[in-house]
Amino acid sequence: MQNNSNVRISSVVAAAVSFFVFLAVSLLYNSSVLTNADDTVYEFTAKFMSPTLTAFFKSLTMLGSAVSIVSLCLILLIIPLLRWNNGGRAHLKNGIYVSLVIICSQAFNSLLKYVFLRPRPDILPLVVEKSMSFPSGHAMSSMCLALTLTFIFRSDFKDKSKALVLGIFIIFIAVLIGLSRVYLGAHYFTDVAAGFAAGAFIAFSANIILLNCFPRR
Repeated sequence: MQNNSNVRISSVVAAAVSFFVFLAVSLLYNSSVLTNADDTVYEFTAKFMSPTLTAFFKSLTMLGSAVSIVSLCLILLIIPLLRWNNGGRAHLKNGIYVSLVIICSQAFNSLLKYVFLRPRPDILPLVVEKSMSFPSGHAMSSMCLALTLTFIFRSDFKDKSKALVLGIFIIFIAVLIGLSRVYLGAHYFTDVAAGFAAGAFIAFSANIILLNCFPRR
């Protein structure tokens, strides 16, 4: 999308940082430092538990579910088809790109859960989950989607300030979705941190591939 060399360099650096953050967390999540961090973050969120906040986070966490994200991808594919004669072709490319990135994120998350096989937290959960815990699929998919959409906004919007504000907003929502998983007892904080890092790595890597293979002139 972007054809600026500075954007390429920034994406490479961000992808590398994301990878090493994930690598560090994945190797050390059983260390005393990170287990203490898990306990501290959960205890902090527990101080604010209330019926209202629980209802809010239960609603918010649904936005990061596979069903919600797949539904969004379908919308991004269907709407351009319905508006084919009104610029829908260009938007369809974006929809296909977002869908492919999210498919990669979902597949990679499933693989990582199988590799690490980390059980869910043994606290009383406010939501019931059956899959493994590491890394958080909600955090990973939400961050990957938020960053991918931000790249598209930055490329396609003429008003760059509007693109920046919208990008910051959806990244903030992704962060809240990740934190909701800790609040609801579905994940450890390190699951969420690793999910954010893995999602960012996939988003930045996909952006690098796109910049190099399909540069805009």
